[in-house]
Amino acid sequence: MMKLSKKLMIPVLGASLLMPTIANAEEAKPTAVTKASDLRANLDSLLSEHFTLAVAAMTTAYDGSKDADAAFKALDQNAVDMEPAIASIYGDKGAAEFERIFREQNNYTDDFVKATKENDKEAMAEVDKEVDQFVNEFAKFLSTATEGKLPEDAAKEALRVHEDQVKETFEDYVEGDYEAAAKTYREGYQQMFAISKALSNAIVTQMPDKFDNTKVILSITEFIKRIQAEHLSILAAFRNLSEKALLTPTHLKLVTM
Repeated sequence: MMKLSKKLMIPVLGASLLMPTIANAEEAKPTAVTKASDLRANLDSLLSEHFTLAVAAMTTAYDGSKDADAAFKALDQNAVDMEPAIASIYGDKGAAEFERIFREQNNYTDDFVKATKENDKEAMAEVDKEVDQFVNEFAKFLSTATEGKLPEDAAKEALRVHEDQVKETFEDYVEGDYEAAAKTYREGYQQMFAISKALSNAIVTQMPDKFDNTKVILSITEFIKRIQAEHLSILAAFRNLSEKALLTPTHLKLVTM
């Protein structure tokens, strides 16, 4: 496999500021076959965008890029953009609490970058504690909101994996292991769809009438959109490398169709 250099890794972490708009443009207005599936399509788009922007914010800040401020603003805006979707289900009060918890996690993103640049182990440990607090608080909120349809332990595990993948991608990048960073980036991106699936299923199970008693179904159209979104992100990041060196068999099949 070709070695992945920082020069080739940087585009996804700077150009990714644009990727949510490019990759998810068609997902802005869900075209799924049921109301329940529309919910999942919305969450898929918002949560995958969150992961992309979280990684971009950390790496651009670490590099001292001129895009760093824009990255953090985009990450914060993503949290704000989730409020209408949550308000439509749990009302303004529930949405406000969702936004408060979800948005606050972005604060320690910058703290961890600064601690890493200064090699401040104590500060890193403090950020780890804040991450644990977020995971516990948000998991409890989601479980309570869904009346246990999303069990707290399951929510906690999914959130923990997400936080670890963001951190691991960043640490691999800092260490110069760009192949590992690219691998974890893809895994972390896919994890957001698993979270979306679990949360949308829990909400639909909790409120079947609100979704016309339909089920969360991933249509072939939405599946293709998802693959295309990830594919565009990868190509933007690693456009000078062989596709065969970076893409999974699924991606290669789509490329050669």
